[in-house]
Amino acid sequence: MKFALLSLMVQISMNILAFGYSWLVLYAKFRKEAAIQPKDYKEDVFPNRIPLISLNILLIWLFAFSSFYVFQDFFILEGFPGIGVFVIQFLMFFLIDDAWFYLMHRSFHEFPFLMQHIHKRHHTASKPFPLDYMYVHPLEWMLGMIGPALGIVAIMLVYGQMYAWPLWIMIMFRNLHEMQAHSGLRATWTRYTVLLGTSDHHDHHHSKLKGNFGSITRIWDLIFGTEIEEKRKAKS
Repeated sequence: MKFALLSLMVQISMNILAFGYSWLVLYAKFRKEAAIQPKDYKEDVFPNRIPLISLNILLIWLFAFSSFYVFQDFFILEGFPGIGVFVIQFLMFFLIDDAWFYLMHRSFHEFPFLMQHIHKRHHTASKPFPLDYMYVHPLEWMLGMIGPALGIVAIMLVYGQMYAWPLWIMIMFRNLHEMQAHSGLRATWTRYTVLLGTSDHHDHHHSKLKGNFGSITRIWDLIFGTEIEEKRKAKS
């Protein structure tokens, strides 16, 4: 029970942060200066999207708690793993999840049925704000959970059990990255990264409805030749 509750609290804290970040992006003055797309948000954008976002968040809380409660014996709660074990487990989880997301996301765009009936909802947000990473058809995030599940299974096959800390850090990292990727704001720190998917990278995907299918990284777009770039004048 303790592991399930702690894991749920990690997820809840990230969702609360996403609400606060979204409020700043939508209503604070600074966001206009850092905005990637010059157009303004519609006044009703938040109340129109919040019902589906809230439903998905509640469903994820239920799914996370029940899953971690049922499979709690597969995780090591006590203690922090050695640095080597932590890095390997985190990277296995990270890369498998990221590869699955790329394949799933690209499939949504390349198969018209999936786009029309599942992924189209997410792309009504041509100019996204942070919480839009949860503005999806419920089936989309459910299919997205296959990636983390595959990562956990792979770690179990190698180690027998997974430490809780790599899981919690990955939950935080993925949520923080998705908030930033959908923020609509050019992030100063991500412009110096080479392989991480920046907010510009994902914003181009939303505005063009093609390419840049990767989530946390650009690795798979680079490998499979699906990366698109749009030159924009940097803001001082």
